[in-house]
Amino acid sequence: MRSKYILYLLLPVALAILPLACGNGLDITPGEYDLAVLNGPWFLDKSAGGAADGYFVADGLGNIVDHSFFDSAPAGSYTMTNGGTFTVDLKDGTVSQTTFEGRMRDYAEGRVDKLDGSPVTGAEILKVTDVSTLSGTFSGSLTQTCLQSGTTDKNICDDATYIVNGLSVDSTGAVTGGSISNTTDTFTVSSSADSGAYAVGSSVIIYFHTSGSDTEHRPYDIIKITGTLSGSTISGTYELYSSLLGHVGNVSLNIP
Repeated sequence: MRSKYILYLLLPVALAILPLACGNGLDITPGEYDLAVLNGPWFLDKSAGGAADGYFVADGLGNIVDHSFFDSAPAGSYTMTNGGTFTVDLKDGTVSQTTFEGRMRDYAEGRVDKLDGSPVTGAEILKVTDVSTLSGTFSGSLTQTCLQSGTTDKNICDDATYIVNGLSVDSTGAVTGGSISNTTDTFTVSSSADSGAYAVGSSVIIYFHTSGSDTEHRPYDIIKITGTLSGSTISGTYELYSSLLGHVGNVSLNIP
């Protein structure tokens, strides 16, 4: 009878411990996390399983030093509790571009629970474990499917093709050179710290600035490529943003 009584008393304790022993879906232990966990580049995937939406680079000290959310002055900050709860604020200068918060699953991924203040499901952050995956020199094309500009001539599709020449990526994941040209204009890749070419699994993001010579495009044009890596070939889509217009289209790149 006494043994049954003791079992009765211990049952609530056993039930409380069981989820920790079997995993709680987050795989975190309080006290494991600090600011250093987010050091380096990470992908933000707003839908989980599709192409990533962008990347951010943290310095391990609470600062965002680069990101791919269409900026000319990347900045931002983040927090991390010892239980793995995080917040991230990506800025262009002092203006927030996107914010999100969630909780780490482990040192390589985390669940995003709120995006720009709204609850979300299926979003996550994923660590870029090898920054040199895309190192090399790419060639290929950007095929424009639509031109979107200012307050006039929106959504004018002209199917222009831009040839990508010598798009070079170094072993740190920085885009260091190359050019993009069509039949009339050439845009030179600006070698700057504000660029990146990273992969997580087969998901790829390439982001860089260009400078051009025509009247429509001005310095600080920004191109973001998102797609899938298969062997030495990248296929996907691109967005180009400038002070006057934006392009969207399809991408085909390869390393010879």
